[in-house]
Amino acid sequence: MNGADTPRARPREPRAGQGRRGALSARSVVLAAARCGRWLLLAGVLAAAPPNPPADPPGAPGETVEAMKAETFRVARQLIDDFPRSSDPLGLMGTVYRQYGDTAEAVTWWRKCLERNPRRADVYNGLAMVALSKGEHENAVELWRKALQMDPSLPGVHGRCASALLTLGKPEEAVATLETGIKIFPEDGENHYLLGQACLQMKQHAKAAGAYQKALELMPDDSRACYGLALACSRLGQEDKAKGYMDRFRKMREAEESASSGRRKAQPDRRWAAQVLADTLANAGRVYRAHGRWPKAEEHWRRAATLDPENTACRQDLVDLLLQARRGREAVEFCQQLRTINPRNATYHLNTGVLFALLGQHDAAEEAIRQGIALAPTRASGLRSLAQVLLRRNEKQGEAKAIAQKLVAVEPAAQNYALLAEACYRNGDLADARAALDQAAKLSRWDPEYLRVRDLIEERK
Repeated sequence: MNGADTPRARPREPRAGQGRRGALSARSVVLAAARCGRWLLLAGVLAAAPPNPPADPPGAPGETVEAMKAETFRVARQLIDDFPRSSDPLGLMGTVYRQYGDTAEAVTWWRKCLERNPRRADVYNGLAMVALSKGEHENAVELWRKALQMDPSLPGVHGRCASALLTLGKPEEAVATLETGIKIFPEDGENHYLLGQACLQMKQHAKAAGAYQKALELMPDDSRACYGLALACSRLGQEDKAKGYMDRFRKMREAEESASSGRRKAQPDRRWAAQVLADTLANAGRVYRAHGRWPKAEEHWRRAATLDPENTACRQDLVDLLLQARRGREAVEFCQQLRTINPRNATYHLNTGVLFALLGQHDAAEEAIRQGIALAPTRASGLRSLAQVLLRRNEKQGEAKAIAQKLVAVEPAAQNYALLAEACYRNGDLADARAALDQAAKLSRWDPEYLRVRDLIEERK
């Protein structure tokens, strides 16, 4: 399938502040079972008196495009002054120039960055984007492949590289690139959509339909995926399905046109300038955080959150920082915002539930975790968290055991069998508890703690 087969080309380049993380980092969730499934609270997270956070800076309302552009460059220049030996500020300055359309200056700064650190995969990604904008598809593919060699988990790059390969008429290479990307990012709908495009080019219509279907599941409002699925169904002779998806596609396009018209009336240039500033602040905050300047990082991230109500990166970083600073109640606020921004992200619901549990708000914890499990029913972390929450509620011990049994079926790890052992013990099923502890001990190379607890249960026979 070539560009003529799709009704519109909609590039999916993530904004600078959104690129690296689609979910909270590991340190932002501190919920674990101790030996034999005991619940651990984040040490001192709620006991310590939180320091006074910096006041929220004023938001974008009333700020001009020129003022926000000036602030964007000011933030980037200050970062260079504060960290003259780091490659990070140089890379960020290149990104800022590119966002404001000066690709020549962007390339100059990115080359300076590579002189200081030649293994910057994100910079090669930026250079590839510039090459693509010039129509240099072969060069762009080469740069993206170099970026993936350095960092195979760089978000969005598999899709961009595959898109360029499709333009070059190389669908087989595109499929190989996309299948690798899907293994790393199984919930990235764009990769599935592009896989459908590649398979359609290769006349593999059934595989194309499956890829488009998955893309539509992950991106239910994406008219491109709906159109592609209609086309694949038609070529498979499934005319009723094709008609249904084509009707759905037309409704999507009408809604998109209406939304696009509304955005044009709402001063899109100003909104875009606010997003660029927010992304720059989010990235700069990450550099300050890496150098131990937490207050400055928090100031930047809060400013970014005020400017852009849909920026997830700065809110994820704020959750991390606030938990490290033992300010759990404030962290929940930003977790809730993340759930609102992207209600289909299971991790956001699960992490919010964990934090509610740490705050002792078990009803809210259970509700959020169940929402996460509904979106990702086989994710072990969700089942584990729900079992732990239920174990703290005396009236739900039976369900806790059932969930723990599902957990060990999904992930037969020692800590999960230990959690099952506790659930069995709480339900009075001592034989099942001993059996679960035996399995935990075996999987942990006979950890003496599991054996000790098993012996204690044995004595209760």
